Amino acid sequence: VEVIEWLSETTERERHLEGVEPMLERNSLAMLINLFFSHADHRDQRCRRNVMDGLMHCVLYGVQRLNLDLTRMMRMCAGLKETNSRGWNQIFSSAKIILEEESR
Repeated sequence: VEVIEWLSETTERERHLEGVEPMLERNSLAMLINLFFSHADHRDQRCRRNVMDGLMHCVLYGVQRLNLDLTRMMRMCAGLKETNSRGWNQIFSSAKIILEEESR
């Protein structure tokens, strides 16, 4: 549980680092998304919340740091759409809102 929380927070912190080359490349980001996804059904609610946060941070990281399209990033989270479509939609909506707000 603590590792998932730490990964989520670290991904978000790195997303905000300016002037630093992204440490994750596309394949590494896909592996991180799969790690978060593997814990999506964890019995601990706090862990599940950190998984959703981590997935959203990964999506934002991919769009902002790796210049990937939001649609492509959401395709990388397709496994979540199959098992938790509401969660997938929530990540997609939140990511769009955050990207709009941060582009202003």
